[in-house]
Amino acid sequence: MDKNDFDIDFDFEEEYGFDPKDFLPEDEDFDYSELLEEDVPAEEQDATREYHFDQNPEAFQDVDLSEDDDADEDLAADYPEHPETEDALDYDEDDDVQVYGEDDQQEPTEEDDSENEEPAPAKKRKGSGLKLPKLPARAKKEMPQKDPAKKSVFSKLLDMYMEPVTKLKSEEVLDPLDPRYIRRKKREKKRIFKEVYLPAIIAGVALFLILSFIVGSVSNALTVKANKDSAAKVEAQQQANAAGAAEQEFKRLIAEAESMVVGYDYDGAIQLLESYNSSNDKFTQQVTAKKAELVNEQKQLVEVKDVSTIPNLSFHVLMADASRACNKEVSGAELSGLYNKNFVSVEEFTRILNQLYASNYVLVDFDSFISSVPGVDGNNSFFSKSIYLPQGKKPVMITETMVNYFEYMVDPDKDGTPDAKGHGFANKLVLDDNGEIKASYVDANGQTLVGNYDLVPVLEAFIQEHPDFSYQGARAILAVTGTEGVFGYRTNTSYVARFGQSFYDNEVVEAKKIVEALREKGYTIASYTYSNQAYRGMNTLQIQAEIQNWTNQITPVIGEVDTMVFARASDIEAYSGTTFNVLYNSGIRFFLNSGSSPRVDVNTTFVRQTRLMVTGESMAWYSSQFSNYFDCNVVLDLASRGSTPAKS
Repeated sequence: MDKNDFDIDFDFEEEYGFDPKDFLPEDEDFDYSELLEEDVPAEEQDATREYHFDQNPEAFQDVDLSEDDDADEDLAADYPEHPETEDALDYDEDDDVQVYGEDDQQEPTEEDDSENEEPAPAKKRKGSGLKLPKLPARAKKEMPQKDPAKKSVFSKLLDMYMEPVTKLKSEEVLDPLDPRYIRRKKREKKRIFKEVYLPAIIAGVALFLILSFIVGSVSNALTVKANKDSAAKVEAQQQANAAGAAEQEFKRLIAEAESMVVGYDYDGAIQLLESYNSSNDKFTQQVTAKKAELVNEQKQLVEVKDVSTIPNLSFHVLMADASRACNKEVSGAELSGLYNKNFVSVEEFTRILNQLYASNYVLVDFDSFISSVPGVDGNNSFFSKSIYLPQGKKPVMITETMVNYFEYMVDPDKDGTPDAKGHGFANKLVLDDNGEIKASYVDANGQTLVGNYDLVPVLEAFIQEHPDFSYQGARAILAVTGTEGVFGYRTNTSYVARFGQSFYDNEVVEAKKIVEALREKGYTIASYTYSNQAYRGMNTLQIQAEIQNWTNQITPVIGEVDTMVFARASDIEAYSGTTFNVLYNSGIRFFLNSGSSPRVDVNTTFVRQTRLMVTGESMAWYSSQFSNYFDCNVVLDLASRGSTPAKS
């Protein structure tokens, strides 16, 4: 629209019957600069200052009311006292101007809606002198209206909450040029903030605090519950562990008691059960019942009062391979005959153990039937005590001599290293990877083997298989000489000159390990004289020399011994006098000589026993002396020996 379309020279009062000043504030001195500075952009301040009805109207034509979608509503609101103004406003979507007149609005023709035709010029109503810029009509769309009664609860609450904003929007709208507009705008902002945002903020803060409190309470409750649950679990676990430990202790106790009973130690088993102390009634009742059972079994045992006839079967070291030991080409004519005559093989000893067990024999030792009481003079006084065994069981003792493995038997060239030149005997006792006592043996091919190649490992394997063969842990007596060391270790100082101090020191260390293991198992270590001599033909000075050499060479390795096995089937002439006193003063209290029938003499100051030598010769020619223990015809392995042992 061109600015010349405005007719500047017109009289509002004459044309429309009103004075424009009536719409201005009464205070003519009102300063609009404040309004312009605060709310009106700088580029629009000059145009706003010129916007007066009594000034140049050309400035008005620069105002584009089409940019404001609410221009028609604002204009009607600015003239509330002239309702006819609303009737005078004519919004023609196709006309360029609006015409104020007294007549009704002109209805648009169909041609006006055509896009291809030029819009018709605005028609002036009678008496009209003012042309205004065209105001765009609002596009009124028919929106589907929801039934208020069908609104959801959330929608109703939202309408209630937004009521202040809706109310503010529905209030009277002022012209932005009106100073009341600024004041109202500020008040509206404050009011909206106070009535809309502030409650929301307060509610949000309150909700946050409430949620924080709730979350904290819940978290605290969960923490407390978790702690209680954890404590309960720990307590339950502790109780379970305690219960498990109690059950394990109960099972261990019962197993140990049963193991002791298998070895006929009823007194020890009952004493062990009496020491049991537990708060578990179930286990306590079972232990009480087990103790009563053992007491009843113990009453069924038979007392062996006469210990004077307890036999002691005595063996030299065993032949690991009798076919080599008794072979003239290996051991020589002389030694092979001696081996066949005086020694028993590993296989034959195993057969003897099986027959002893089948005949109800039980292995015992001196501690099984001899008790000692220290005297005022420091020497022990000895007394016999009863052995209690099940009906039909009988005691027996076992002794092995020469458990030093002489060099001529295992190391004929005497170079300090056993090899294939040996005569088929084990060369030393050793500990295997499991700490079990075994024997080292070099076979005919020169291969070193570790296993059951002598009496100790064979006996241990048998007891492990038949634990009731050993009475209260009894084991055999092992007798050694001293000139070549003990248990296959060259612990005599004479070997220092031959193989050096380092060799000797190492032999002593290893020998002590074997001694400790043997004693822990229950073996009795005895003297077989220092130099394998027959003491019957020796005088007191010679025996004193033997005792002194033993004390110097052997005692540092194996410790004190109180048992002597006389070598070469000998004995001393009398158990009194100087020779006996030499042995007694050296600490010997148990004396074992050789004989053809068992005998045990328990004196106040010493114990004397006759042992039965089990040899190839005795089994072949004097088998009757063993008829109560085993069958020599079954035991004797002539196939391995190659021939019947010679008779003396």
